[in-house]
Amino acid sequence: MVTPVINTEYGGDIPSMPRFGEAERADGIDSVLIAPIGVTDLREPEFLQAQIYWHECRQEKPMPARADIDPMRMYRILSKVLLIDVLNAAPFFRFRVVGTQIADWARFDASGRSLDQVEAAGYRQMLMSTYSEVRGARRPIAHRIKWDEPNGAHRYKRLLLPLADDGDNVNMILSCSVIERFEEAEAYWAHPGPGVVRY
Repeated sequence: MVTPVINTEYGGDIPSMPRFGEAERADGIDSVLIAPIGVTDLREPEFLQAQIYWHECRQEKPMPARADIDPMRMYRILSKVLLIDVLNAAPFFRFRVVGTQIADWARFDASGRSLDQVEAAGYRQMLMSTYSEVRGARRPIAHRIKWDEPNGAHRYKRLLLPLADDGDNVNMILSCSVIERFEEAEAYWAHPGPGVVRY
């Protein structure tokens, strides 16, 4: 089992640290399914708050800048938020801030660590794909995610909101995740909608 690492400052290559998602693979479980959700179809209050605030901050710009975001205006949902740096070269994405509920759920605080330190290959590929998608789209996108791994079964929805210091080129992503009730999620995944991708 992975030992949580809490509020560790990024110091480059840290070989002694466990990797996010690292787990024994004895049963071979490491499956990720992802399905697109229309952003306007999200009904959870956390997503509504994040969307309203993102639009307020951007005003007439295509996207808000990081400087436009006041974390205290999002204090009700901060524990469910990730702030991700978008880099111009590999590993392309780095976790700047990880909300406490997300760190508890993942059993690891990835703050300051790069995407290539996500050990679970399928999950890492899903993150790379969807982060790249929102970077290219330059607009909010949302997904329903099902991830089964040796440490547990995860069912959640996630909203990705792009940020751009120059108003045009995405250089950060604000992510908000809400865990689904397992029974409701399983009902959906028994007969998922179109566009499902497996990683």
